[in-house]
Amino acid sequence: MNKQQRNELAELANQIEEIIQAMEMIIEVEEDKLDNTPENLQGTERYEYMEELKDNLECVKDELENQLEELRTNVIDY
Repeated sequence: MNKQQRNELAELANQIEEIIQAMEMIIEVEEDKLDNTPENLQGTERYEYMEELKDNLECVKDELENQLEELRTNVIDY
């Protein structure tokens, strides 16, 4: 892999990091919604859907972080 390709991958890695940060903000908003849901609505189907959505977003974010670390460690900084 040449220097130009590594630079292009480094730029993509930066973009992935920005996506991760945006996802963190969305997850935070979803957590706030869950935390502020009245107790009598917490067992509803809608609440469970919101909870599952937040959990799925966290899983995707975590996987992106793992893959970003792999990219930086094993490709860009190799």
